[in-house]
Amino acid sequence: MSANVAHHARCTIRGAPAIVSFYPDSRIVRISAEDGHCFKQMRWLFGWQALLDVVGDAEEFAHTVPPDASQYEPRVAS
Repeated sequence: MSANVAHHARCTIRGAPAIVSFYPDSRIVRISAEDGHCFKQMRWLFGWQALLDVVGDAEEFAHTVPPDASQYEPRVAS
């Protein structure tokens, strides 16, 4: 698997649908609402599978996005 492939999964966080995105090249995890507004961004020191294990009931999906998350500023919902 290439290191610059982004991974995405749908899940439920505190009762609300969310999307978890992991960018292995930069180790950035973004947690976003389904409309794309990022409400949490952090560095994750482990791999994608470890993140899925922590998140729990998540459904992976393919999503076409540029592979480098560092080129975007997070859109933080107010």
